[in-house]
Amino acid sequence: MIRHILLKRENNIGSVVDIVSVWKVLSVFCIMFLLIIGCGEPNLDDPKVREEVIAKAINEDSLQTRRTPSGEELHYAPNQERPYAGWVKSGRTLYQFQNGKPNGLYINWYSNNQNYQKGIFRNGQRNGLWTEWYENGQKSREGSYKNNKQDSTWVFWYGNGQKSSEGTYTDDSKDGLWTEWYSDGTEKSKGTYKSGNRDGAWVFSYANGNTLASGSEDETIRLWDIRRGEHIRTLSGHTDGVIGVAFSPDGNTLASGSVDETIRLWDANTGRHLRTLTGHTDSVSRMAFRPLVPR
Repeated sequence: MIRHILLKRENNIGSVVDIVSVWKVLSVFCIMFLLIIGCGEPNLDDPKVREEVIAKAINEDSLQTRRTPSGEELHYAPNQERPYAGWVKSGRTLYQFQNGKPNGLYINWYSNNQNYQKGIFRNGQRNGLWTEWYENGQKSREGSYKNNKQDSTWVFWYGNGQKSSEGTYTDDSKDGLWTEWYSDGTEKSKGTYKSGNRDGAWVFSYANGNTLASGSEDETIRLWDIRRGEHIRTLSGHTDGVIGVAFSPDGNTLASGSVDETIRLWDANTGRHLRTLTGHTDSVSRMAFRPLVPR
Protein backbone atom coordinates (compact mmCIF):
# COMPACT_ATOMS: atom_id res chain seq x y z
CA MET A 1 0.00 0.00 0.00
CA ILE A 2 2.88 2.35 0.77
CA ARG A 3 4.30 1.69 -2.70
CA HIS A 4 0.91 2.50 -4.19
CA ILE A 5 1.00 5.88 -2.52
CA LEU A 6 4.31 6.67 -4.12
CA LEU A 7 3.30 5.66 -7.64
CA LYS A 8 2.55 8.49 -9.98
CA ARG A 9 -0.17 8.47 -12.52
CA GLU A 10 0.43 9.98 -15.96
CA ASN A 11 -2.30 12.18 -17.39
CA ASN A 12 -2.60 15.04 -19.82
CA ILE A 13 -1.48 17.50 -17.13
CA GLY A 14 1.56 15.52 -16.06
CA SER A 15 2.59 13.27 -13.23
CA VAL A 16 0.50 13.84 -10.07
CA VAL A 17 -0.02 11.92 -6.86
CA ASP A 18 -3.24 9.95 -6.67
CA ILE A 19 -4.77 11.92 -3.77
CA VAL A 20 -7.75 9.60 -3.44
CA SER A 21 -5.50 6.56 -3.01
CA VAL A 22 -3.35 8.38 -0.51
CA TRP A 23 -6.41 9.33 1.53
CA LYS A 24 -7.73 5.78 1.56
CA VAL A 25 -4.41 4.34 2.70
CA LEU A 26 -3.96 6.99 5.39
CA SER A 27 -7.46 6.29 6.69
CA VAL A 28 -6.70 2.59 7.02
CA PHE A 29 -3.39 3.40 8.72
CA CYS A 30 -5.11 5.71 11.23
CA ILE A 31 -7.68 3.06 12.10
CA MET A 32 -4.96 0.46 12.60
CA PHE A 33 -3.03 2.92 14.79
CA LEU A 34 -6.07 3.57 16.98
CA LEU A 35 -6.63 -0.14 17.39
CA ILE A 36 -3.04 -0.58 18.48
CA ILE A 37 -2.97 2.26 21.06
CA GLY A 38 -6.59 1.79 22.18
CA CYS A 39 -9.52 4.10 21.66
CA GLY A 40 -9.64 5.40 25.24
CA GLU A 41 -12.23 4.81 27.94
CA PRO A 42 -15.93 5.10 27.11
CA ASN A 43 -17.60 8.25 28.39
CA LEU A 44 -19.55 6.73 31.27
CA ASP A 45 -20.82 10.18 32.24
CA ASP A 46 -23.17 9.78 29.27
CA PRO A 47 -26.13 7.62 30.44
CA LYS A 48 -26.57 6.13 26.94
CA VAL A 49 -22.93 5.04 26.74
CA ARG A 50 -23.19 3.73 30.27
CA GLU A 51 -26.19 1.57 29.36
CA GLU A 52 -24.27 0.06 26.45
CA VAL A 53 -21.40 -0.89 28.75
CA ILE A 54 -23.80 -2.27 31.37
CA ALA A 55 -25.34 -4.57 28.76
CA LYS A 56 -21.95 -6.19 28.13
CA ALA A 57 -20.71 -6.21 31.74
CA ILE A 58 -20.67 -9.30 33.98
CA ASN A 59 -22.59 -9.30 37.27
CA GLU A 60 -20.37 -8.93 40.33
CA ASP A 61 -22.17 -11.84 42.06
CA SER A 62 -21.20 -14.24 39.26
CA LEU A 63 -17.45 -13.71 39.69
CA GLN A 64 -15.61 -16.58 41.35
CA THR A 65 -12.67 -16.09 43.69
CA ARG A 66 -9.64 -18.35 43.65
CA ARG A 67 -6.35 -18.12 45.51
CA THR A 68 -2.98 -18.40 43.87
CA PRO A 69 -0.25 -20.53 45.49
CA SER A 70 1.10 -17.31 47.03
CA GLY A 71 -2.27 -16.59 48.65
CA GLU A 72 -3.32 -13.79 46.29
CA GLU A 73 -7.07 -13.59 45.54
CA LEU A 74 -8.03 -13.39 41.87
CA HIS A 75 -11.48 -13.26 40.30
CA TYR A 76 -12.70 -15.43 37.41
CA ALA A 77 -15.77 -15.49 35.21
CA PRO A 78 -17.75 -18.76 35.38
CA ASN A 79 -16.06 -21.64 33.56
CA GLN A 80 -13.04 -19.54 32.67
CA GLU A 81 -9.45 -20.55 33.40
CA ARG A 82 -7.92 -17.11 32.95
CA PRO A 83 -8.40 -14.31 35.53
CA TYR A 84 -11.25 -12.04 34.46
CA ALA A 85 -10.65 -8.95 32.34
CA GLY A 86 -13.54 -6.67 31.43
CA TRP A 87 -16.41 -4.67 32.91
CA VAL A 88 -18.23 -5.63 36.12
CA LYS A 89 -21.61 -4.28 37.21
CA SER A 90 -23.36 -4.16 40.58
CA GLY A 91 -26.49 -2.06 40.96
CA ARG A 92 -25.60 1.46 39.85
CA THR A 93 -21.87 0.72 39.83
CA LEU A 94 -19.49 -0.10 36.98
CA TYR A 95 -15.82 -0.91 37.24
CA GLN A 96 -13.08 -2.58 35.24
CA PHE A 97 -11.08 -5.72 35.93
CA GLN A 98 -7.70 -6.77 34.58
CA ASN A 99 -5.84 -9.92 35.54
CA GLY A 100 -8.56 -10.83 38.03
CA LYS A 101 -8.47 -7.57 40.02
CA PRO A 102 -10.21 -4.19 39.88
CA ASN A 103 -8.00 -2.21 37.54
CA GLY A 104 -9.17 0.85 35.65
CA LEU A 105 -12.19 3.11 35.85
CA TYR A 106 -14.67 2.90 38.72
CA ILE A 107 -17.95 4.83 38.72
CA ASN A 108 -21.30 4.79 40.49
CA TRP A 109 -24.25 7.15 40.29
CA TYR A 110 -27.53 8.29 41.82
CA SER A 111 -30.97 7.24 40.58
CA ASN A 112 -31.23 10.55 38.69
CA ASN A 113 -28.08 9.57 36.70
CA GLN A 114 -25.93 12.19 38.47
CA ASN A 115 -22.49 10.81 39.29
CA TYR A 116 -21.86 9.91 42.92
CA GLN A 117 -18.29 8.64 42.78
CA LYS A 118 -15.61 8.24 40.14
CA GLY A 119 -11.99 7.15 40.30
CA ILE A 120 -9.29 4.72 39.25
CA PHE A 121 -8.21 1.34 40.60
CA ARG A 122 -4.69 0.06 40.03
CA ASN A 123 -3.89 -3.54 40.97
CA GLY A 124 -6.97 -3.79 43.17
CA GLN A 125 -6.42 -0.53 45.07
CA ARG A 126 -7.62 3.05 44.70
CA ASN A 127 -4.88 5.13 43.09
CA GLY A 128 -4.98 8.56 41.52
CA LEU A 129 -7.73 11.18 41.41
CA TRP A 130 -11.10 10.39 43.05
CA THR A 131 -14.18 12.61 42.95
CA GLU A 132 -17.52 12.43 44.76
CA TRP A 133 -20.65 14.50 44.12
CA TYR A 134 -23.87 15.47 45.88
CA GLU A 135 -27.10 14.36 44.23
CA ASN A 136 -27.56 17.87 42.80
CA GLY A 137 -24.37 17.46 40.75
CA GLN A 138 -22.19 19.62 42.99
CA LYS A 139 -18.83 18.11 43.96
CA SER A 140 -18.63 17.02 47.60
CA ARG A 141 -14.95 16.04 47.76
CA GLU A 142 -11.97 15.49 45.47
CA GLY A 143 -8.42 14.33 45.97
CA SER A 144 -5.89 11.60 45.31
CA TYR A 145 -5.38 8.11 46.65
CA LYS A 146 -2.10 6.25 46.84
CA ASN A 147 -2.36 2.51 47.43
CA ASN A 148 -5.87 2.88 48.87
CA LYS A 149 -4.91 5.72 51.23
CA GLN A 150 -5.74 9.42 50.96
CA ASP A 151 -2.68 11.32 49.78
CA SER A 152 -1.73 14.82 48.71
CA THR A 153 -4.29 17.67 48.46
CA TRP A 154 -8.00 17.11 49.18
CA VAL A 155 -10.85 19.61 48.81
CA PHE A 156 -14.31 19.32 50.40
CA TRP A 157 -17.41 21.35 49.48
CA TYR A 158 -20.81 22.17 50.95
CA GLY A 159 -23.87 21.35 48.86
CA ASN A 160 -24.11 25.02 47.83
CA GLY A 161 -20.71 24.86 46.11
CA GLN A 162 -18.76 26.70 48.80
CA LYS A 163 -15.57 25.03 50.00
CA SER A 164 -15.86 23.53 53.48
CA SER A 165 -12.21 22.51 53.94
CA GLU A 166 -8.95 22.02 52.06
CA GLY A 167 -5.64 20.48 53.04
CA THR A 168 -3.18 17.65 52.56
CA TYR A 169 -3.07 14.00 53.56
CA THR A 170 -0.06 11.75 54.02
CA ASP A 171 -0.64 8.01 54.32
CA ASP A 172 -4.37 8.53 55.09
CA SER A 173 -3.72 11.08 57.88
CA LYS A 174 -4.17 14.85 57.76
CA ASP A 175 -0.70 16.34 57.50
CA GLY A 176 0.28 19.93 56.80
CA LEU A 177 -1.81 23.09 56.38
CA TRP A 178 -5.62 22.82 56.59
CA THR A 179 -8.24 25.53 56.18
CA GLU A 180 -11.96 25.29 57.04
CA TRP A 181 -14.79 27.63 56.04
CA TYR A 182 -18.38 28.26 57.07
CA SER A 183 -21.02 27.68 54.39
CA ASP A 184 -21.15 31.42 53.64
CA GLY A 185 -17.46 31.47 52.70
CA THR A 186 -16.19 32.97 55.96
CA GLU A 187 -12.98 31.36 57.17
CA LYS A 188 -13.65 29.13 60.17
CA SER A 189 -10.21 27.82 61.16
CA LYS A 190 -6.69 27.48 59.86
CA GLY A 191 -3.66 25.57 61.07
CA THR A 192 -1.44 22.56 60.60
CA TYR A 193 -1.83 18.86 61.26
CA LYS A 194 0.92 16.38 62.02
CA SER A 195 0.15 12.67 61.63
CA GLY A 196 -3.59 13.33 61.99
CA ASN A 197 -3.43 15.63 65.03
CA ARG A 198 -3.56 19.41 65.24
CA ASP A 199 -0.08 20.77 65.72
CA GLY A 200 1.14 24.24 66.68
CA ALA A 201 -0.96 27.41 66.65
CA TRP A 202 -4.45 27.33 65.15
CA VAL A 203 -6.66 30.28 64.28
CA PHE A 204 -10.43 30.05 64.75
CA SER A 205 -13.24 32.54 64.07
CA TYR A 206 -16.82 32.87 65.24
CA ALA A 207 -19.53 32.16 62.69
CA ASN A 208 -20.38 35.84 62.19
CA GLY A 209 -16.84 36.37 60.93
CA ASN A 210 -16.12 39.34 63.25
CA THR A 211 -14.28 37.77 66.20
CA LEU A 212 -11.34 35.49 65.73
CA ALA A 213 -9.71 33.28 68.38
CA SER A 214 -6.21 31.84 68.10
CA GLY A 215 -4.74 29.13 70.28
CA SER A 216 -0.99 28.87 70.68
CA GLU A 217 1.85 26.78 71.99
CA ASP A 218 2.57 29.71 74.36
CA GLU A 219 -0.38 28.40 76.47
CA THR A 220 -2.65 31.37 75.69
CA ILE A 221 -5.72 32.21 73.61
CA ARG A 222 -5.94 35.56 71.88
CA LEU A 223 -9.13 37.22 70.67
CA TRP A 224 -9.07 39.55 67.69
CA ASP A 225 -11.44 41.97 65.96
CA ILE A 226 -10.87 41.03 62.34
CA ARG A 227 -12.77 44.06 61.00
CA ARG A 228 -10.24 46.43 62.54
CA GLY A 229 -7.36 43.96 62.76
CA GLU A 230 -6.95 44.67 66.44
CA HIS A 231 -6.08 42.43 69.38
CA ILE A 232 -8.99 42.41 71.87
CA ARG A 233 -7.59 40.40 74.80
CA THR A 234 -5.43 37.46 75.86
CA LEU A 235 -6.82 34.54 77.88
CA SER A 236 -4.33 32.78 80.16
CA GLY A 237 -4.61 29.76 82.43
CA HIS A 238 -3.64 26.66 80.50
CA THR A 239 -0.35 25.05 81.49
CA ASP A 240 0.53 23.73 78.02
CA GLY A 241 -0.13 24.54 74.37
CA VAL A 242 -3.71 25.38 73.29
CA ILE A 243 -4.60 23.28 70.23
CA GLY A 244 -8.37 23.63 69.97
CA VAL A 245 -10.89 26.47 70.32
CA ALA A 246 -14.67 26.57 69.79
CA PHE A 247 -17.28 29.33 70.20
CA SER A 248 -20.77 28.52 71.48
CA PRO A 249 -23.58 29.07 68.93
CA ASP A 250 -24.51 32.41 70.54
CA GLY A 251 -20.86 33.55 70.57
CA ASN A 252 -20.86 34.27 74.32
CA THR A 253 -18.84 31.28 75.52
CA LEU A 254 -15.46 30.11 74.32
CA ALA A 255 -14.09 26.60 74.95
CA SER A 256 -10.38 25.87 74.70
CA GLY A 257 -8.66 22.48 74.59
CA SER A 258 -5.05 21.98 75.52
CA VAL A 259 -2.14 19.59 75.62
CA ASP A 260 -2.51 19.92 79.42
CA GLU A 261 -5.50 17.50 79.07
CA THR A 262 -8.12 20.05 80.18
CA ILE A 263 -10.94 22.08 78.67
CA ARG A 264 -11.46 25.64 79.87
CA LEU A 265 -14.63 27.66 79.42
CA TRP A 266 -14.44 31.43 79.08
CA ASP A 267 -16.81 34.38 78.84
CA ALA A 268 -16.02 35.45 75.27
CA ASN A 269 -17.19 39.02 75.95
CA THR A 270 -15.16 39.72 79.09
CA GLY A 271 -12.42 37.05 78.94
CA ARG A 272 -13.36 35.82 82.42
CA HIS A 273 -12.52 32.18 83.15
CA LEU A 274 -15.74 30.30 83.95
CA ARG A 275 -14.59 26.77 84.79
CA THR A 276 -12.12 24.01 83.97
CA LEU A 277 -13.24 20.55 82.81
CA THR A 278 -10.91 17.67 83.66
CA GLY A 279 -10.91 13.93 83.04
CA HIS A 280 -9.10 13.48 79.73
CA THR A 281 -5.86 11.54 79.82
CA ASP A 282 -4.41 13.05 76.66
CA SER A 283 -4.45 16.29 74.68
CA VAL A 284 -7.83 17.85 73.88
CA SER A 285 -7.91 19.16 70.34
CA ARG A 286 -11.61 19.23 69.38
CA MET A 287 -14.71 20.60 71.08
CA ALA A 288 -18.28 21.07 69.86
CA PHE A 289 -21.30 22.83 71.35
CA ARG A 290 -24.76 21.34 70.97
CA PRO A 291 -27.53 23.95 70.79
CA LEU A 292 -30.21 23.57 73.47
CA VAL A 293 -33.47 22.15 72.15
CA PRO A 294 -36.57 23.84 73.62
CA ARG A 295 -38.81 21.44 75.56
